[in-house]
Amino acid sequence: MPSQLAVTKQLLRQTLLNDATLRALVDGKVLPAHLQSAEAATVLRDKPIIIVEMTGGFMRYFTQLQDVTFDIWVYSKNSSDECNQVYDVAFPLLQQTRLHVDDIDMCGLARELMRPEVGWNEVVHAHYVRAKWTMKATS
Repeated sequence: MPSQLAVTKQLLRQTLLNDATLRALVDGKVLPAHLQSAEAATVLRDKPIIIVEMTGGFMRYFTQLQDVTFDIWVYSKNSSDECNQVYDVAFPLLQQTRLHVDDIDMCGLARELMRPEVGWNEVVHAHYVRAKWTMKATS
C-alpha cells in the first residue's frame, strides 16, 4: 500500500498529541491546516495552537517510502515567547526520533531543517514561530 499524505499528517499530529505536557500547553489543538480569521478568534482565545503544514516532498519509486517537507507553526495571542515555549516542548518529540504510533500504519524519522523564525500574522492577529522540517516515512 502506498504511503498516504493523510496518514503522514496523522502520524505527526498524533506524535505531538501523545505528549501530555504539549497537549496541555495547546489544549489538544494540533491542527492540519491554517485557520481562517473568523476561526482564529475562538480557537486562539485562551491557549496557543500548533499547525502542521505539509509543504512538499516526493514519493520513492516503490511508493512505500516518501520524503516530505513540512512546517511547524505555533500561534499565540499572548506573545512570541509563549510560541517559543511551546515549540521548545514539541522539538524533542520530533527531532531525530523514531515516529511511531500503535494504530497508525506508518513510521518515520524527522529532523529540523531551519530554526524557527518569529513573526506576527496580521490575518489572525497572533504571534507565531515557524520552523521547516523534513521527514522520511514508510508504511
